[in-house]
Amino acid sequence: IHVASPFSLKPPKDESRIIRPAIEGTTSVLRAALNKGVSRVIITSSVVAITGGRFNSGVFDESQWAILDKCDAYSKSKTMAEEAAWKFIRDLPEDK
Repeated sequence: IHVASPFSLKPPKDESRIIRPAIEGTTSVLRAALNKGVSRVIITSSVVAITGGRFNSGVFDESQWAILDKCDAYSKSKTMAEEAAWKFIRDLPEDK
C-alpha cells in the first residue's frame, strides 16, 4: 500500500495537522487488513524516513531513521507513520 502524507509547500502552523493523518491513515489500513484476515501487507514509505534531517550522503539501511528534530513536517510524518507501522506489527499477538 501507499498511504500518502498530507503535503504543503509552506510549513504548517501546526505540524500535527500533517503528522496525525499520516500515522492514523497507516495504522487504520493495517488494522482493517488484520480484521479482514490479510496475512501480508507491503507499505511503500519514503526515502525521507531514513534520510530526513541528514545532510550527508552515504549508505543507509533499515536500522537508521530520520533525525526528527531536524526534519520538516512532511519528513516527520513519513518517518513516524512508518515507525507506527513497525510498532503495530511488533505488538501483534504471535498467532497473527
